[in-house]
Amino acid sequence: MEEKTDKRVLIVDDDTEFIKEFSQKIETQGLQVHSAITPKEALDYIAQNEVDFIILDFVMPEMDGYSVYHIINNDMRKNIPTIILTNFPNAKDMPQDLEIYVKSETNLNKLAAEIKMKLSSK
Repeated sequence: MEEKTDKRVLIVDDDTEFIKEFSQKIETQGLQVHSAITPKEALDYIAQNEVDFIILDFVMPEMDGYSVYHIINNDMRKNIPTIILTNFPNAKDMPQDLEIYVKSETNLNKLAAEIKMKLSSK
């Protein structure tokens, strides 16, 4: 396990098993992890806490991950690096202004290491 850093990653997903699995992989990179099950919970957390990186599920109750991303960047005026994870392979073909990963095609260990690398260069 890597030495802990002060970098905070927020995972927003309504799949609690996925949150648990991916949180463990991110923590092995020495990063702090917080999770939110709903977009509202995520937005409340971001409004009150420092977050260095966000991982958003694309399909969630209330609103989709892309809408959450725009609220964070436009309404809240926070420029936090963000990626979208989805179960839909065709979603990565949509024109987006952020990175989209298909869960079934993504090695979570590798993605956790990439997130650490991106945060290390900040």
